[in-house]
Amino acid sequence: MACPEGKTADMFESQFGTNHQAHFLLFYLLKDLLLSSSTPAFNSRVVVVLPAPTGKDEELKKVWKNPQQAADTTAWGAVAKGLEGRGGVFQNDCQIAGACVAQSNGQAGPGYAEWAYNPGENKLSEKTLELLNLT
Repeated sequence: MACPEGKTADMFESQFGTNHQAHFLLFYLLKDLLLSSSTPAFNSRVVVVLPAPTGKDEELKKVWKNPQQAADTTAWGAVAKGLEGRGGVFQNDCQIAGACVAQSNGQAGPGYAEWAYNPGENKLSEKTLELLNLT
């Protein structure tokens, strides 16, 4: 998402408000319903889709996924039996993604930057609860 610089109604930076706080708040508001409707056969899930660069560059369109291909991993994340009882995983191409590895051209490969994800860390969640006055 590359939106113009701006603020949310609560005066947070727009991309942070849209890409993190909105997802967090949606889950928070649905949490009790999700937990109560979960069954032993299938746990309720929330799949958060983060934006990827898009645009009108015709050369990049040749290597990027089309909308249907891009939706595959989202659908997989919502129903895959192998994800039952798991959370907080990065997914790519219908599988769990690990940390990315730099490629010979200097670009990052699929996955996440090691510094961006620590499954045992809750500081951002704790701070978001505080910022949204949910504590």
